Amino acid sequence: MTYDYLIVGSGSAGAVLAARLSEDTATSVLLIEAGPDFATLEELPDEIKYAWFPNSDGNLGEKANSYDWGFKGKATNESPDIEVPRGKVIGGSSSTNAQGFIRGIPEDFNEWVELGNNTWSFDNALKYYKKSESDLDIQDDFHGSDGPIIARRFKKSELTNISLDFYNSCKSFGFDDSYDINHPDSTGVGALPFNNPDRIRWSTSIGYLNNIRDRENLTIISNCFVNKILFDHLTATGVKADILGKEHTYTALNVILSAGAICSPQLLMLSGIGNTNYLQKLGIEPIYDLPSVGQNLRDHPRIPLMWESANQISLKKHQSPLQVVLRYTSVNSNFRNDIYMIIAAVSADQTVRMGVGLYKAKSSGAITLSTSDPYTQPVIDYNYFNDDFDLRRMRDAVRLACNIISSKYFSEAENYPKGMNEIILSDDNNLNSWIRTNVDTFHHISGTCKMGLINDPTSVVDQFGNVKGVKNLRIVDASIMPDCVRANTNATVIMMAEKIADDIKSGN
Repeated sequence: MTYDYLIVGSGSAGAVLAARLSEDTATSVLLIEAGPDFATLEELPDEIKYAWFPNSDGNLGEKANSYDWGFKGKATNESPDIEVPRGKVIGGSSSTNAQGFIRGIPEDFNEWVELGNNTWSFDNALKYYKKSESDLDIQDDFHGSDGPIIARRFKKSELTNISLDFYNSCKSFGFDDSYDINHPDSTGVGALPFNNPDRIRWSTSIGYLNNIRDRENLTIISNCFVNKILFDHLTATGVKADILGKEHTYTALNVILSAGAICSPQLLMLSGIGNTNYLQKLGIEPIYDLPSVGQNLRDHPRIPLMWESANQISLKKHQSPLQVVLRYTSVNSNFRNDIYMIIAAVSADQTVRMGVGLYKAKSSGAITLSTSDPYTQPVIDYNYFNDDFDLRRMRDAVRLACNIISSKYFSEAENYPKGMNEIILSDDNNLNSWIRTNVDTFHHISGTCKMGLINDPTSVVDQFGNVKGVKNLRIVDASIMPDCVRANTNATVIMMAEKIADDIKSGN
């Protein structure tokens, strides 16, 4: 059978596209997922279903290690390899993430428009943010009430002592109270919106696929590893895939990659789209010379800080350790809300933890291949802090984080974070070295198949996701962001898929 649309990857974008494109009963859609499928809420394993342990003992949440690609990446030349979690299961990383449901800010989309992507204004993005969500707490012009993904916030009565102390300490430093983190003008400290009602991680699999699986025009194939896009000259015609060691070929009039910011550029290069000279050296037959594939890797570098708790941490059953965040603009920065901090109470080891993130980095990295073997992970080089401005802002943020924890309003931790002391914290060179050694990721990798004008040598796709130089091939996932939005990426990728699904239906 030749399908109308073949979608590779069932994550934050792929599941949305499959749901929206199959709304037309005359349109046949094939959705392919490399990991397992769980067709009902009852079938989901606990590590996928729940935001944290069913009988929470204060852990940050059980990692869905059984459903992960197991990628490793290089953060800096000084740091050890870091884990790069990516979901390998129906729903993709929306089935394994930390459920922070934050939107990009207007300035993010202004930048996209300035690069020639004129349909990506904030007003247009807002339309699809609203379409995708059901906000249980806020009903106004900026929020949706009947979308597939359920969002909510922890009320002050539900906050841990550590979350409350963090909130009060941030307020004492002059930061605004942000009741609605997703308001376009929001900044400051407040409750983080989560897509985990009743502790259930409300993935795109649950929100978009579970209620439509009986559609006769929608086919879902799981445990199916796509290793090559097939072409007739420069026209995509399908994919080659592996199921339990047996090769399969699937054909379609239109192929859409929603494999994520790591696997989408990898699959393009394995299929012959990328830097021709580089591909030939790996023994890959080039289809089209597109050197920008895999470049422009964008992300949010994170500095993990951990303190011994000064008081006994005892979380109530099912009480989340993650609840409150701070967003603010660095001193002398033109990038609004470029710093993000989130606090956590962990009773398992009696620690207070904080993630300090640079949410608007200037440095960029790359995804490259080391081999033509599709089963070997690509090289993931984040290239963090290649720009001094990034390092200066992170240095200031780490010092501020320590001051917030040491203020009179925060009574839950003492002294310096583990592995740090006054000599490190007070000296720029020492702190620079410490940051470059200890940095890891907030897991928002994006930008590796950049969206832009056709004549932009750094772009891979146009603003509708069409891959340059070939026909009938699109990419719809975080890889096409020109830059990482100043937010966790899940909500934005869902929004992008909603928009491009409408673009496709409109003939773009």
